[in-house]
Amino acid sequence: MVLVGRLLRGTRGSVEPDPIDRVVEYFIDAMGVKSIPARKLHAIHIATSQTHSIQSTAFDRFWKFPPGAYGMPTLVKNTEHHAQVPFMTRRPAASRRLLLSIFLLGIATLTGCQLGAKSQNSRGVAMYQQGRYAEALQYFEQAKVTDAANPDTYYNLASAYHKLGTASKDPKMIDNAERMYNTCLEMSPNHVDCYRGLSILLVDKGQPEKGFTLLKDWAIKNPGLSEPRVELARLHQEFNQNKVAEQYLNEAIAMDPNNPRAWAAKGRSREISGDLMMAVQNYETSLALNASQPELYQRIGALKVRLSQNVPVNPTAPPTTTR
Repeated sequence: MVLVGRLLRGTRGSVEPDPIDRVVEYFIDAMGVKSIPARKLHAIHIATSQTHSIQSTAFDRFWKFPPGAYGMPTLVKNTEHHAQVPFMTRRPAASRRLLLSIFLLGIATLTGCQLGAKSQNSRGVAMYQQGRYAEALQYFEQAKVTDAANPDTYYNLASAYHKLGTASKDPKMIDNAERMYNTCLEMSPNHVDCYRGLSILLVDKGQPEKGFTLLKDWAIKNPGLSEPRVELARLHQEFNQNKVAEQYLNEAIAMDPNNPRAWAAKGRSREISGDLMMAVQNYETSLALNASQPELYQRIGALKVRLSQNVPVNPTAPPTTTR
């Protein structure tokens, strides 16, 4: 585990520090206490012999020990680096083992929650891809309980509610979907799939202007990001506004020539306009950048068959995906 490796790896000269000292230092550093990293200690006047109580920094937010029970951090001179570095006084071996065990248990618990949520999301996605949206929703709800900090879980919930609400024409489910999309975006402001899903939901609700405004605001807030322009192009394609879509796609590709979504949308635009050979080339460019797009393989195969038979193509929009 990277985190454990960071704590247990020696980093300070030839003297091997106490692992628990590193655990404490890690916590205090993680809380932003400027006196811990050596590079931030220049502001502390050596002559003051200042000490920092564990109770007055981050450590008391994790374990409430009485002051001085496990030693006080003291500033000492490190002649090798010519800087002040923290040194924790030694504690009883049993106490060090207890603290280290508690810390590692916390890491294991956190990792277990994340793995559990990932498994539940994966099962939900499998159900979703089979069209079993109610069962998918149950797995996504479980994933939210297991790990409420994962934005992809909220996106998956929104997608499932969106599908169920559209099929049953249930406004409550549509509202739930909108709420989950917004929660996802609060947690992950540039979640591309979520912007796509929410903009389509607003169109489905008869509020296309809100969908376009959503994506335009995203583009304004992120002038260097190509993804908002790709999604604006895709939404314009939904309304058969192919020329406007082309403009947005040209801008997106100029900003990021290695954006597979941009090239896929470009291929879609070419397909709609009837330029099937260019559509195939654009789709193939997208696949060269990201091979994990099975729908494009299918589309390319269908287009090549149609081209060989000189049969007009009836393009279909790619489905909304889950993570």
